[in-house]
Order: sequence, then C-alpha cells, then structure tokens
Amino acid sequence: MEEIIQYVSSILLLMLLVFGTGVSIHLITLRRKNRGLEAAFDGREPLSYQAFYENEFAGTSIPLETVTRVRRLLEGEFTVDLSRIRPDDDFTGNLNFLLKTNSVAASPLIGRLEREFSIRITSGEAAGLRTVRDIINLIQLKEKAQR
Repeated sequence: MEEIIQYVSSILLLMLLVFGTGVSIHLITLRRKNRGLEAAFDGREPLSYQAFYENEFAGTSIPLETVTRVRRLLEGEFTVDLSRIRPDDDFTGNLNFLLKTNSVAASPLIGRLEREFSIRITSGEAAGLRTVRDIINLIQLKEKAQR
C-alpha cells in the first residue's frame, strides 16, 4: 500500500511540474506578445472594424466583409487584440514578433486563410505576403477570380 501511495505521489508531482512549466511558458509568450504589441502600436488609437475599413479601404472594390474577416482571422490566429493594427503593418517588420517563423509563407496563417476564404494560395503568392494590406488584396483578387 505504501508503494502505491509513493507511486501516486510521484505521478502527481510530475503532473504539477509539467503543468507548471506549461503555464510558465504560456505567461512568457503572452508577455512577449504584449511587449511586441505595445512597441508596434505605440501611440495608435484602436479602430473598430468599420473605422479600419473606412480609413483605408472605402472607395475601393474591396468589401467591408473581406477586410473584417481578415482582421478577425488574424486576431484568432495570433490570439491578440489587433484593434490598433493598420494595413501597412509588416509581418517581416513591426509584426514579426507574432510569427513563430521568419515569414508569413511558412506560418499556419496561410492554411487558415485558404480554409476561411475557400481559396488556394500558391507558395509564390504566400512568399509575397508581407503586410496586412497584401493579405487583404490577395484575398480580394482570389475571390474576384472565383466569381
């Protein structure tokens, strides 16, 4: 009986160590993202989806729905508030801290975009995606071609 108690205690201790390490890693990642967000968006006011669209895409052939879906997808992919993001923010520059790779092309984001918009993005197209605007423009181009 004593051996069973020691065995269970060892397993519980191991579980606590693993869980504690996972929580620590998550907190470190969250802090890194928050510091990156503050540096990237310093001094910017948050924009609603509508204001983001009106400031940058009103008067273009790109619909509000496309712009909103892209921004929501980015927020979901990176699990951060992107209300201060702007179309020319660059994933190889000020937004690089969001990627676990060196480019959008090598990130899981491409697959999410393909699924969300029911499109196919070639590796060449993915390699050319640097900014939020690039992503929105490519989605619009692909959707237009499907009509």
